[in-house]
Amino acid sequence: TLKIAYSAHPEGAILVTDAQKFAGCPDGAYEWRGEDRFVKEGKLLKLESNGRIAGSVVDLIDCVNNFKRNDRGREDLLPKIVHYGGHQPPTPPSP
Repeated sequence: TLKIAYSAHPEGAILVTDAQKFAGCPDGAYEWRGEDRFVKEGKLLKLESNGRIAGSVVDLIDCVNNFKRNDRGREDLLPKIVHYGGHQPPTPPSP
């Protein structure tokens, strides 16, 4: 489980989200690219046509809050383990 992996090497942990574009939207059905419609139910995204899971809408702040709830006392690690993906400025190359 995540707790075992984190306990073994907390400095190697990283929080990442793959939230779809509907994160933060109210529950309901949404069209995307004129293709299949997606249904958002809480933090879950499903295809309207067949009910299959199509993704997650758990945003990064939810990941951080979940970490804080489940690992009290290690909030000092948050700046090191939160991953901003493409939103993080690139690191300049070393000379």
